[in-house]
Amino acid sequence: MTVLTLLHAATAGGTTLPVPKPVAPPGVGEPVGMIFNFALWAVYAAAVIGFLVGAFRLALNARQHGDSSEGARSIVMALIGAGLAAGGYALISALMP
Repeated sequence: MTVLTLLHAATAGGTTLPVPKPVAPPGVGEPVGMIFNFALWAVYAAAVIGFLVGAFRLALNARQHGDSSEGARSIVMALIGAGLAAGGYALISALMP
């Protein structure tokens, strides 16, 4: 018998496996939420600073050397970092009650 056959046989009788909800221990939810909010604020501040530094490098290199690839790469990396931070925060917010 395969694992899939065993799983089908276990759930075919109308019984379903319980799916517990994640629950934070008492008194932990608020401080941990505050830490996550501060971390998100710091990451967004770093993303804005990275975006501004990338824009400055883009303008400076385009003006002096005619090459703006480093500045463009910095801007894209700042935007990707901000997107990853927002996605991580949304995931953590969905898991925390």
